[in-house]
Amino acid sequence: MAVTENTELIFFSPDGKKAADIFTEELKLRLSPSAGPSENSRVIFSESNTLSEDEYEILCSENEITVSASGIRGFIFGIGHILRKSVLTDNTLSLIEDISGRYSPEKPGLILANQGSTVDDYFNIMDNGESNLIDFD
Repeated sequence: MAVTENTELIFFSPDGKKAADIFTEELKLRLSPSAGPSENSRVIFSESNTLSEDEYEILCSENEITVSASGIRGFIFGIGHILRKSVLTDNTLSLIEDISGRYSPEKPGLILANQGSTVDDYFNIMDNGESNLIDFD
């Protein structure tokens, strides 16, 4: 399945719309505008009440990707997965393999309390012994 700027994004809920907006912004960062024809491809964001808040399910076919999640967190994880498993060629984002499946992201053991923190901040904190880390173990 290939994604271009002409790919149709479909959603059925407010969280699905947020996910479609996030995906659109990510595509704008990767694709340059062109006058190429649409490939009739679709990405569908569908809510599922059988998944936890972080879980997501991806179903891929020749011209369609469906991302199912229970809310925006799962959709964001799914979008990230699609982008990580894609390559950009000739202004088209293409999956490098079939990623159909149900996923449950691993939880990190440590989370930086300050959302603006970087990896360098993490190592500086560890060196200085400061306590703005939350340990979930």
